Amino acid sequence: PRPTLPRGATVGKRHDFHPDLREAEAILGAHAEVALTDAPEPMRLWPAPAPMIVLGDGDHVHRRVWVAQALGALRLGLGRLAALDTPRALALLGVVSVLLAPSPGDDPVERTLVEALPPRVAERVNAVIAEVGGAALPARLTGEAILDGLIRTTDRLGLLATGRLRLTVQAIAQTPHMARADLPWRVRTGSSAGALARLQDLVKYALSDAYRQARQASGITLHAV
Repeated sequence: PRPTLPRGATVGKRHDFHPDLREAEAILGAHAEVALTDAPEPMRLWPAPAPMIVLGDGDHVHRRVWVAQALGALRLGLGRLAALDTPRALALLGVVSVLLAPSPGDDPVERTLVEALPPRVAERVNAVIAEVGGAALPARLTGEAILDGLIRTTDRLGLLATGRLRLTVQAIAQTPHMARADLPWRVRTGSSAGALARLQDLVKYALSDAYRQARQASGITLHAV
């Protein structure tokens, strides 16, 4: 069940952010309701059959980036993964890795987990495991790599929904794991390798043909004739 919303939260169509939300949904092909609150946390995603994005303090442009990131995760079918904190997400991906490519020394607790699932869900999981056939997963397919790929992909979708690189970077910098007062200095000097690589990837994408083609394909910009 969803946590109780803070008192005074504005949900659904009754808020000034509604036009921005609908435009981002049209660009990214995903839908969610939005709740506006005065919580200090910029954004939370509650994945469900009817997902909800809970936004905290922030202006419209920054909120648009955060909403685009959440909608991107939903569009990819990874909303539940994106909603987990990092330790729980890595633990989940570790279990999946063992299920798909077990080794002789693995603890059978993962199989016990599948047996504890509802029958229809367990049947689908077992079908995927049988399809993989115990083949070794690529070495690069670690939990950390998957989360990094999800983060970078949703960063790019945030840029696509706003078209403004500087403000997209500022919005990303306000998320809890990136909020650092010395961020510009760290980017210039190359400190904090993870944060730097993430922002460098976004800048390279903003200058790429792939970004231009994505804007054209989504109807944000027109093809030259």
